[in-house]
Amino acid sequence: MTMRMERLGMLVLALILPLAALGGCESKTTDDSIEPITIDALRAEMADSRAPERLLLLDARSARDFAAGHLPTAKNYAWERIGDTPQNMDPRLDRFKVKVVYGNDRGSATARALTKRMIQAGYKNVRMYLGGLEEWTRAGLPVERSAEPAGANP
Repeated sequence: MTMRMERLGMLVLALILPLAALGGCESKTTDDSIEPITIDALRAEMADSRAPERLLLLDARSARDFAAGHLPTAKNYAWERIGDTPQNMDPRLDRFKVKVVYGNDRGSATARALTKRMIQAGYKNVRMYLGGLEEWTRAGLPVERSAEPAGANP
């Protein structure tokens, strides 16, 4: 009976340990981790961004939507391209002092995903412009258009 209990205990342990290890892989980055930026603060950042590598605007929308219209100087960047660990950080993105992500509007799942993925990966000074392109155009601010979908080349 003791031998059987030992085997059962080892079997249970063998099943529980991998599950415990998976628990450590869960993201601790939530919507509360996102630091928003207002339209006025974003405009001020854009005005102050004359210095190279100060501000990077990342449009998390589809390449087609990006080509149809985006914030001036923005780069189209899909959240799937961001690794979730510091070892996977893209130095082309990290060299910018401030990184602002936006989507269509406040409910943009792709913008939230990109913002959270960047925070989780260890990028510093990542903010999300919640109003997105919808608020920007409603305010009568300029947008740029691309002839064809463009990838990110920060």
